[in-house]
Amino acid sequence: MSGDAYEDAVRIATSIKDLDGPNVNPVCHTRLYTHGRRTERSLVLLHGFTNCPQQFDALGKQFFEMLLQSAMEGFFADPIYGGNRDKVSWRMVGYPGLPATYAGKALEYRGKKIVIEPQSIADFS
Repeated sequence: MSGDAYEDAVRIATSIKDLDGPNVNPVCHTRLYTHGRRTERSLVLLHGFTNCPQQFDALGKQFFEMLLQSAMEGFFADPIYGGNRDKVSWRMVGYPGLPATYAGKALEYRGKKIVIEPQSIADFS
């Protein structure tokens, strides 16, 4: 073991994949999907020995699309709806918040980075 948990996990998964051998149908080989680097959290799906991972391809794709959509909604939504705490994602991408708030400055800032405090629905309540 190298001491790097990510590298160790990839090495272990690769050794498990190597056990599939030539007698296993290629569509049923063990699969490793990775970001190519360590991430804060991970999702591990294991399958039994009675079928192959191909049976989960459609489910995995549907799950990822649903997860991505939900993550984007939580990340970019107005904080009043429970995500985007303290408007951090808006600050990160330079979104000013409620568009009508800064409509008068749209031409002045066109093509430039906006460095103003984003405004949420809660800021006007």
